[in-house]
Parts: sequence; structure tokens; C-alpha cells
Amino acid sequence: MLSKLLDSIPARYRWLTVATVTAISIPLIGLAVHFTLPNAAVSPPDSPGPTAAKTSEAPESPARLTITPIAPPPPGSMPASPVPVPDSAPLAPIQNPPQIEEYAAQYENPAGIKYGHFPYDEAYGGDIESIGMFTRESYEREEYLHYEAAAAFESMKAAAAADAIKIQAISGFRTVARQADLFAAQVAKLGSEAAAAKLSAPPGHSEHHTGYAVDIGDVTLPKTDITYDFEYTPAYSWLKANAGRFGFEESFFKGNPQGVSFEPWHWRFIGSEEAARIFGLSRPSP
Repeated sequence: MLSKLLDSIPARYRWLTVATVTAISIPLIGLAVHFTLPNAAVSPPDSPGPTAAKTSEAPESPARLTITPIAPPPPGSMPASPVPVPDSAPLAPIQNPPQIEEYAAQYENPAGIKYGHFPYDEAYGGDIESIGMFTRESYEREEYLHYEAAAAFESMKAAAAADAIKIQAISGFRTVARQADLFAAQVAKLGSEAAAAKLSAPPGHSEHHTGYAVDIGDVTLPKTDITYDFEYTPAYSWLKANAGRFGFEESFFKGNPQGVSFEPWHWRFIGSEEAARIFGLSRPSP
């Protein structure tokens, strides 16, 4: 049919007609394709591939996360980790006021002196330090002094050793509670507090509380420890001649004004301002 239609057109207009029809048909075909496939997208020549078609629908919301809080464990259900104490940690202050008040009430007098013994407070733990072990056969005990007295004692001990004299600390710092035990033992042995006080200070009144007093023995003559025989040892003779150079003096020498029995083994440090203040009242006037 198309062939007959073309034959009816004069030859000189036939190719013009074909060209006109073709020109009109191509846009119409494009429009038809456009409206038939409205969502089709043509990739540009340089595009690596087709892209996703856009849509007017709202995107789906992401799934909502549900957070469940974790309840803490009940108290006491987890073991506590102990905090180790470094080795160099200082000692805690020794609490003594209640003890001193208790004992002071038992031996009270207006001046605070008990049977010739002056009252003394305990040294704080942070001020005392070890001066080594006192050992006798199966017995062993670590002894302490106030750090000022400890340094002076170590110097004195070294000087004595240089002179072939071996001294050692038998008893240094002592608490009020420990002194109470010692004094009670003397009372039980001698029968009265007054008699016991001749040999042992009532609790709260011992120079050992201060950390500045020390009982000294002769290493080579252990049987003279804390006895009157210590007076006849080389160690005692050396102390009488040299202890003053290191700030030590004999507390209870023969005929001392306090009326305390002679104790050749008992020495106190008075070589610092604090030590001299503590023992100021108990020292005889020059």
C-alpha cells in the first residue's frame, strides 16, 4: 500500500515527501517512547553505568536500637583488692592520750611526778626508726629510737668499735602499754608501787617513751645486761669517757636527784634542741 502511495506521487516530489515524513516521524517516535517509559534514565556517554532511579517515596527509617542498661553488682559481691603498703611507708602515730590519763590518775600528784619519775609522751611513729636487732640465744627483738638519737647512737657504736669496744642497744623506744606490763611485773615481785618505781618507771613516766633513751649492753659480756655489774665492763668505762661527744648522758647515776636507783645501762640523748627540751626539768642544774 505504501508502494502504491509513493507511485502516485510525481517523481520529482517523491524524495522530498519521504524526507518530510521521516523528519516528522522521528520526533513522534521519541515522544512516544518518552511517555511510554517515564522512569527510564539514559546514561551519559562517559557514565560508567546506569544509576539508580530516583523515587519520590520516603526512605525507610533504620531499625531502632534498644539499649539495655547493665545493673551494677550488689555491694559485697565483688572482692576488694587490698592496697599493698610500700616498705618505706612511715609508721602511724601512736595514740596514747587515754593511756596516759588512765595511768596518771593512779599516780597523781600536783607536779605530775610519779615516785621521782617525770611524765613523758610517746614519740610519734613517724619519728622513730630501727637501730637493729637485739639477739640473745633464741631471743630476738628489733629495737627503735627517735631518728635523732638513732643517728647519734650509730655514730657512737662505730666509734666504740674502732676502740675495740662492742656496745649494743638492749632496749630503746617503749610504749606506755609495754611499760605498764613491766611495771606491773615489778609491783608483783616487790610488793608495792613505791618499791617498783625504784627500779622501773610507772607507765607514762618512762624516758623510753620519748625514743631518746636506750639501755646499752656489752656484746662480749651478755650476763651483765641490765645488771649493776655493767658498771665494771669495758663498755661502761668507754661510755663514761666518750658518750658525751655524741650527745648521750647517764640518766640515773649514783645519787641522782630523782631518787631513782643507779642504772649504769640507761642512757639518754640530749644532743638536739628537742631532746634537751624534753629532759630539761629532769636534768640537774649545773
